[in-house]
Amino acid sequence: MKINYFDSHFQDHFIENTTSLYLESIESFRSSSEEVDHDSILSLDFQHFFSEAIQHPSLSKFSSCNWYWLGLITDLVYLISLHDELEIGDGLELTPTEDELFNFWHDSDYAKDFLVELNESKNLEDTSLKFKNRIEDQIQSYYYIHINGNKSAKLNYQIIPEIGDGVNRVYSLLNLRYSDTSDIEGVTLKSTLSDLEFKSPNVDAKNIFIHSSSKAIDKDLDKIKHDIQEALQLIEKYSPKLKQVFYKFTKYIVPINEPGVVSYSMQSLPYFSSLNVYERDFTDLLDDLLHENGHHFMNFILNSEELIYEDDEKIYFSPWRRALRPIRGIYHAYFTFYWAFKLFYDLHRSISSSDFDKRIPKAKVLSRLLEEATMLHMIWEQVEIADSHGKITDFGMKLIMPIKNEISLFMQNEYEQCQEQLQIIDKEAHTKYLAFISELKEQEEKFKQ
Repeated sequence: MKINYFDSHFQDHFIENTTSLYLESIESFRSSSEEVDHDSILSLDFQHFFSEAIQHPSLSKFSSCNWYWLGLITDLVYLISLHDELEIGDGLELTPTEDELFNFWHDSDYAKDFLVELNESKNLEDTSLKFKNRIEDQIQSYYYIHINGNKSAKLNYQIIPEIGDGVNRVYSLLNLRYSDTSDIEGVTLKSTLSDLEFKSPNVDAKNIFIHSSSKAIDKDLDKIKHDIQEALQLIEKYSPKLKQVFYKFTKYIVPINEPGVVSYSMQSLPYFSSLNVYERDFTDLLDDLLHENGHHFMNFILNSEELIYEDDEKIYFSPWRRALRPIRGIYHAYFTFYWAFKLFYDLHRSISSSDFDKRIPKAKVLSRLLEEATMLHMIWEQVEIADSHGKITDFGMKLIMPIKNEISLFMQNEYEQCQEQLQIIDKEAHTKYLAFISELKEQEEKFKQ
């Protein structure tokens, strides 16, 4: 397969693979859910619910909300398998299967409550079975809000901030509307859909939907919407290739106001980007939109292709984190930060001097271009070391080779010129860039020792 990130056929290939995987999984669950298993750890009520719910026609197509629900089901199936294989030890040390079960909950959305309960009960198996009920509740509640729309169903729902849920509202992906409610207990919503007054969503141009999670953010939505629209217009004007990739993989934006959190997205929720629009300037917004879009692109690839052999060894230096990272950290960074380089390169090459203004300072574009190029160039050595350790698949290396080639060309042919331009237009910014390089090299040497 020829690697061309900007070829729509290349992009569609992985979207179609994910769609096929989703449909195959749904059909598999449909064919195996007809009989009740009295020996299962699943409650009979849940089994009856699931045998009916899985047949819903809305599940016969791939979508963000359906993919997320499939992920909840898959997690529950995995939990069942852990209990089926569970071996209880007689000492203080956990058996391998107990350790796997503990890690399942430790890495889950229920980790905090689970650990409190486990500390009190001292019984891993019983605590796990108790919290299994919360997963059953979440699967049912999510289904009624986002797939079925049954307004008479009783809900025990843990809010999902990544789709725009907040402490005073729940966002419905079924009809792209949110509801306000005061019936909140901690992070768990207990209500009936008949109580919820649905309101219209805020919709951006070209089918980009903005999901606000709170009334505090609502007051800024006009500005947020305007900034996002302007950012997308600029991307379309100065980097049409990036614009095409963006509209392929991003459909929903959830503004957040969380100190220290830049932006994030999840493999379990394709097309959704959570962006901090309060601590970042307009140039950063351009970057964040495309960075998270890069994660979505990679996640679609990961759904059908193995790129790396994961482990938890933190032995590779990441210039972005200034710390040692496992293979996942450096590989994902290499692919996703490429889009920032591409953005600032295109802006640098495309925007005439008269078009630079306070919203897109030329010095910042040059600085960010040089920074991303430097870090991508630096981290390639770590990628090659990881590959020599057998941690990157053949396809994984093939996928990122175009980035390596593009960065190498830039460093050979344009890097010095960009440095000189930065020094001319903003000496202070150039001095900061030189200090940035010095710090990177110092940190890299420290972690090599």
